[in-house]
This record gives sequence, structure tokens and C-alpha cells, in this order.
Amino acid sequence: SVYTRKYQIVNYTWCLFSANIADSIGMISCESTMLMINTFTQFQNNRAWSGSAVYAFTVSYILFKNCNFTFGTTIRQGTIYLFSISRTEIMTCMFCHNHMTYKSGETSGIFGKDGSRLIVRKSIFKNSTGKSGGGIYVANYKQVSVVQTSFVFNSVTNYGGAIVVNNDGVARLDQVIIKNSYFYHNKGKDGGATVISETKTTVIAHCYFLKNFAENAGALLLKAIGQLELAHCKLNRNYASKGGVLSLIESHALHI
Repeated sequence: SVYTRKYQIVNYTWCLFSANIADSIGMISCESTMLMINTFTQFQNNRAWSGSAVYAFTVSYILFKNCNFTFGTTIRQGTIYLFSISRTEIMTCMFCHNHMTYKSGETSGIFGKDGSRLIVRKSIFKNSTGKSGGGIYVANYKQVSVVQTSFVFNSVTNYGGAIVVNNDGVARLDQVIIKNSYFYHNKGKDGGATVISETKTTVIAHCYFLKNFAENAGALLLKAIGQLELAHCKLNRNYASKGGVLSLIESHALHI
């Protein structure tokens, strides 16, 4: 793998990382850096303990644009592992057939913790597995935005077949926005598509939830939301053996 530390700028463009194995962290590891840019880069059939493609620690700004992450295997956490990142943007990327193998991990997709802002736009998460958050698992972020993004055929054994956003027992998240996004045939024990907990403001607008499955809350499980706006969304043919298609717990202001 490639390891960089204390650089001003790290730039990967038109690179291919394929069939590599790392005993610990991913194919690209970046620490204490101002700017990290990844464009038109492919990650295929890589395997690592955490961050099978990318492991980033205390980076100010990260951009992933037109990158593909396919058939990756993470033993514990994420195809992309983000820790203490100020701002991450993921644009027009594909995450497909990624898997997690260790029971105490969370997701095979994007794992983010103790950061400030995560923005995901025009991307696809498909056919991936994990424990919680088949596509995205985020804890202790200030702002999370998911726009024009599709989550299809993702499956987890616990919470949130597609997305999990929570505060992990720390300060409440300021804002979660999910707009113009598509959730199809995702599966989880609780929250077939999405689980969001302990946020000040959550906006879910112009989204389509179709044929998602769970034991509890077939499409959405929302807990301890300060203000929730659910607008212009379509929830169709989602299934839960209990709790209905949408479950709201300990929330305050609701606008539908």
C-alpha cells in the first residue's frame, strides 16, 4: 500500500489498485495532510483489516470523484475509513460488491467517525454487506448530506441496510440531509433502508423507498430527532414484520 504523512497535497489520478492484500490498513493510507484528491481511480478486489481501499486520519479535505470501489473485502471497517476528517466530498463514485467479514465491525462501504462534514453526491452503493449501514456508516459528524444517490440490494445483519447516521453517545449531530435519492431492496434487522439517531435537524426530501425489508421499520428508523422534515417522498411496498414502514422514536417536531 501507499502511505503518506504530513503532506500539503496528495493527488491520485487515473490509478488502479487491484488484488492487493494489507494486514492492517488500506491500499492508500493518508495521515495529517491538508488536501487529498482522488479522481478516476479504480479499487478492485483489495483486502485489508480496515479501509480496504482508503484509510484516512486527520485530513482537512478529501475529494473522491469518478472513482470505483468494487469487490473489496474489509475485515472490520469500510472500503473507505475516515477518522477525524474536516470535510469529505464523494462525487459520481460507485461502490459495488464490497463485503465485511468480522462480526464486531460495521460497514463495508464508507465508515466515518469524529469528523465535521460528509457530502455524497450522484453516487451508487450496490450489492454490499455489513453489520450496520450497508453503504454508509457515520458517527459523531456535524453535518451529513446525501444527494442524488442510489442504494440498491445492500444487506446488513443489524441496523440500516443502506445508511446509518448516529452520534455514538457524543454531542448531537447538527444536520442530516438526504435528498433526491433512491433506496431499493435494502435489508436490515432494524431500518431496512436508513437509520438516523440523535440529530438536531433531519431533512429527507424527494426520495423513493421501494421494496426495502426489515424486522422493524421497513424503510426508515428515526430516533431522538430534534426537528424532522419528511417531504415529497414515496414509500412503496416496503416490508416490516413489526413497526411499520416508518418508525419514529423520541422525536420532537415533525413536518410531513
